[in-house]
Amino acid sequence: SRRLISKLHEGMDVAYVTDAGTPGISDPGYVLVSQAVEHGINVVPVPGVSAVIAALSVSGLPIDHFIFYGFFPSKASSRKNFLISVAEETKTLVLYESPKRLMATLSDMESVLGERRIVVVRELTKVFEEILRGTVSSVVRALRDKAVKGEITIIIEGNTQRPTSYSDSDIRARLDQLRNDADLSRRDIIEKLAHDMGISRKRVYRIVINHEG
Repeated sequence: SRRLISKLHEGMDVAYVTDAGTPGISDPGYVLVSQAVEHGINVVPVPGVSAVIAALSVSGLPIDHFIFYGFFPSKASSRKNFLISVAEETKTLVLYESPKRLMATLSDMESVLGERRIVVVRELTKVFEEILRGTVSSVVRALRDKAVKGEITIIIEGNTQRPTSYSDSDIRARLDQLRNDADLSRRDIIEKLAHDMGISRKRVYRIVINHEG
């Protein structure tokens, strides 16, 4: 990859293809893409089988393991609950979003995921193709005053700093977020918190009861 990066800095155009199909999906091509991005080199995809694969191939994030979830939930509370449920996932996440909900979704991502690295791509392989890479907050700033249109794919870096334990205050914070979803009963909330945070139902139940008291 160092040799190719050197050639790119010399002004050469480089096309990366593999016998296995789209680069980066079944080979370590994302390492080359990541290094190119770090050196400020523009990386663009060729048309692929779907927006998901095309976006992943130029994201610069690890894509040896990824999960595609389809569209983000349209309801604000459901969207936040979804983000909470995947916050500890270590695999790269890929989702679609509509232009009209993009900023609201990014705002929710910022509050739940913090300064996670993301890539927002739109209109891939088309005239108005755009690829934005950075932390959630930096992408929000880049898009704040823009009228975003077209097909949007969001790629989210997996959690690289998975906590080994949670304090009671961490659990109460998640509890408050889940309580905004009227569709979840107390039992549902306890089960979800225990599963998502990897803690015992007994501990969650104690915190829920104390919180209600």
